Amino acid sequence: MSWCSLGHLFRVNIVDSKIYDTLHLRSAELVQEKIGEHVALYSQNSGAIVVTDDLGAAVLQGLQNAKSPTEIGSIIGQHLRDAFAPTESEAEEIGRAIIDGWNSAGLFNEAPAPFPKPISGHATPTDIKTLTYGSRYGRFAVDTDDGLLVKELDEILAHYVDASATDAVGDPFRCLREAEGDLALSYQNEPIWSRTDRDEARFLLLKEAAARICGTERVGAVLHGAAVCNDQGRAIVFIGDSGYGKSTLTQGLVARGCRFLADDHVPLALDGEAILAFPTAAAVKPDAVDLPEVQQLCAQYEMYQSTREGVSYLALPAATEAGTRHEIAAIVMPRYGEESEFTLEKLSPQAAFAACISSGARPNRDKPQIGSLARLCNTVPTYKLEYSSSEQSNQVCLDFLNP
Repeated sequence: MSWCSLGHLFRVNIVDSKIYDTLHLRSAELVQEKIGEHVALYSQNSGAIVVTDDLGAAVLQGLQNAKSPTEIGSIIGQHLRDAFAPTESEAEEIGRAIIDGWNSAGLFNEAPAPFPKPISGHATPTDIKTLTYGSRYGRFAVDTDDGLLVKELDEILAHYVDASATDAVGDPFRCLREAEGDLALSYQNEPIWSRTDRDEARFLLLKEAAARICGTERVGAVLHGAAVCNDQGRAIVFIGDSGYGKSTLTQGLVARGCRFLADDHVPLALDGEAILAFPTAAAVKPDAVDLPEVQQLCAQYEMYQSTREGVSYLALPAATEAGTRHEIAAIVMPRYGEESEFTLEKLSPQAAFAACISSGARPNRDKPQIGSLARLCNTVPTYKLEYSSSEQSNQVCLDFLNP
């Protein structure tokens, strides 16, 4: 798996000694993290991640030790002898396929794959505004000429507006309108994403804000999810793609006495053993407005229409200030379906890791490593939850928080 684009990559024939020598050198730069019974390989050069097993780890070790394809084939033959006895040519072909697959995923690339919509040049900006948000742990700043983006970020990050913070720690991010009409994101004069629309630009900027406001030296990764805690500060984290019910489940638990920690972006502590609070405006989608738990919260707290079309925000009180550590009781991948049968499945560490990455978890830009995510998935139980009513989902989550 990889979060860089897989376009413009190439397949290789590892018989070519020059290419093989290059793979040998690049393999020495890969980071390895044990995840359950598997191994995650991470390239800090390209950002690619591949999860493999003991056989793959042995192949990698062969590459790092500069063994030839034939010698790697011998290693594979030894590993597979209990399952079946491959011939020398079959074992060598398996090794070639493994290494070729890794290369196609970008594991040996010197840099991230090219963006599918590269930045081509800004339109002449007429009104750039610098937004600055901060906490006692750090500050985030962005220069932008998009007026609607300014309003949206100010709504979501209202907790962190610091009028006195004119100089942000570190350089500001830039989000400027391109000549073609898209937005271009850059940091320190380097593009950090393709030309994109406002919704995606906002999402990416908020991920960067989560890491910086909670302290870049304290954040190992940022999860795409939401989180609440109980009165003792013990947290439950929801991860998953947009539309799977993370925010609605969070609001249902707040209505039942839990306390609000984060919505959409959840900073993971560098040691992987806790999350850091990052309370923002809590989004309410149109199909959730009439739910009893949301109506209950509306009676207690202000709900207001945002500048984002079709989205309202609940002004939920923050459980703790930004950056506060909270022990994690469980990670839950919720999926609501009107006709769904209630199921709760515990995932293996490697499946949990894959779920985190596929749902949008990313290492902190300033500390590119996967150790934090690996430790999280190795130590915190992760569950896939399918349900058709909030009574089912809320009770399960409360049981995790209060065993």
